[in-house]
Amino acid sequence: MLYPGHCRLLLEQIGIMAFVIYNALCRDENGRPLLCSDIFVNILNTGNRELKPDEIKLDRAGPSIPASFGGILKIDTVHSLPCYCPSILKRWSERRRHWPSPDIVRKVVSLGAYVTPVGFKGSDYRHVEWRI
Repeated sequence: MLYPGHCRLLLEQIGIMAFVIYNALCRDENGRPLLCSDIFVNILNTGNRELKPDEIKLDRAGPSIPASFGGILKIDTVHSLPCYCPSILKRWSERRRHWPSPDIVRKVVSLGAYVTPVGFKGSDYRHVEWRI
């Protein structure tokens, strides 16, 4: 079962892929290769990049990899992948709403969709789910 606003990423064709993608592959209950959201973000969070002298890595928060610099500047890094899902964007754009304005909705749709590596909190499969 998938929850609204979430999906699984199935590898349909093997080709040249980035290190993080290759190492974040896992198998679903039917043996199909999926991109595991937990492994993906953990690889990026524990990469072998050296910390800056005043940088402190903080605990992961959803898809975010937070950090603090000198106790003054705090940042969140959220990695995402482009997602081609015109039917989802169309349904979202046609929903009745009071906010955001129709102009903003059109702008959002024109920018396209992305998935972030975080599953639905109550899901047994959240480690392989992605938020659209």
